[in-house]
Amino acid sequence: MSVINRHFVCRFIIFVLLAYCGITHASEYLPGHLKSSGQKINSTGTYHTNNQRIIIKFKTPSRSVNFAENRVLMMNQQLNTNFEFRRLMSGQAEVWNVNGFDRSLYSDLSAVIQQLNQDPSVEYAEEDVRMVPHLVPNDSLYNQQWHYKDTIPGMRLPGAWDVSTGSIAVNVAVLDTGY
Repeated sequence: MSVINRHFVCRFIIFVLLAYCGITHASEYLPGHLKSSGQKINSTGTYHTNNQRIIIKFKTPSRSVNFAENRVLMMNQQLNTNFEFRRLMSGQAEVWNVNGFDRSLYSDLSAVIQQLNQDPSVEYAEEDVRMVPHLVPNDSLYNQQWHYKDTIPGMRLPGAWDVSTGSIAVNVAVLDTGY
């Protein structure tokens, strides 16, 4: 197998793993909420955002787009929000646009999501954010480990970690002469 083909296969495997593991569980590693630009409060106290969405999954999935749209209307009345149905997802979840919510009831979008998660009909609700893999270690002493990132005597690993984190099929030996 040529180097180019091996490189392609490694990237493909990483892509598949990220698609399976990274996207479904990446929200566990993010802060509670991510702020977006363009947040405004109008004179009625409604909090408006630009391009914010949530992913919500109900314990009983929506049977159709009309059913999902009716659920959004019902949830808007119940929570005093202004959500809009966007689309159905695989895994029976839904994507809703966040057009606004009552600022006097909720401090931010994470408070609205928390309220949604308390609803007994909701399996989960979370903010729809772009997930980006960052595979550089989170070791607090990483900055002192020059040999990982130096360009001349070092191994230049930060760029490599974004391509592959290794394989059980590869054996590595460290030979140290002590010199």
